[in-house]
Order: sequence, then C-alpha cells, then structure tokens
Amino acid sequence: VVWETWKANAPKPDTLRFYAVDGVINDVAAPLMDYLFKRDAEPDEMGWEGRLTYGLDSDEGKALFGTPSGLAVAWLLIRNYGILGRRDLRVSIFRDEEKEEEKEKRCMIWELIPEGGKSTFDEYESRIDFVQSIAQVLPYSCLQKHKQYERLVTVLDF
Repeated sequence: VVWETWKANAPKPDTLRFYAVDGVINDVAAPLMDYLFKRDAEPDEMGWEGRLTYGLDSDEGKALFGTPSGLAVAWLLIRNYGILGRRDLRVSIFRDEEKEEEKEKRCMIWELIPEGGKSTFDEYESRIDFVQSIAQVLPYSCLQKHKQYERLVTVLDF
C-alpha cells in the first residue's frame, strides 16, 4: 500500500531512498537489535544520534537483512526492479526515546542507494536537523497546514 501510494504521488518513483520500520517487535529482529545495541551502542545514547549503521558487507547488516523487516525491503526491490533498478543497501538502527514502551522503541531505516550512487544519509542529515528544530518551535497543527513541510517531514522524519 505504501509503495503504491509513493508510486502514484512521487514525481519520479525511482527516487525512493529510504524504507523505515517503526516499532520493531518481531521475534527475529527485536532480539538481534537488542544484542547490537548492547554490544555496539553507548548505553545512554538514544534517538538518531545514537544510531548504529551497517552495510550488507558486514555480518550485522546481513543478519538484519535476514529479518522480516529486511525481507520486506528485499521483496520491494525484487518486485519493483523495473522501476527502482539495482540498489545497494545500508541499514541504521536506533531507539526512539519518545516512545513509552521499551518494546516499541526499536526502529530501523534502510537506505536504498542507487547503483553507482552515493549515500544520502549525510546529505539529509542537515535537513533533518533543520526540520527537527522547526518542529520544536512551532506547534504541529500549525505546521500541518504547510504542504512543503509535510512532504519534507514524510521523507525525513525518522
């Protein structure tokens, strides 16, 4: 459903760059993510700043790709190869500190890098900071009225 919406509304559907999974609770990915957080993350680092990023050239990246969330990305790419083409993948996992229940805090973002392209995380990092700083100052109801902001948040708000 999300892909069909993207395909119908994006000026260029082949520009899809991210696939986000919020509140990872499945029995395969959740324990793996908890293990990686315990092993690799700073204990009090949460949110996007405390993210862990892995490519598919690492064992961690391959393991995350084998989870139900990773397989959904694989299926998306396989089914839509004619539109999206070949992509390199990178996954970032993080804990959303704003969620109340611990089990809902796990999030992952898959970056779909076009073949021969470069990572866009760094390019979007400054935009994300900008959007988040605006969101902290203005009430959301005010921001909802601005389509440009809404589109930016939809693409960038992890």
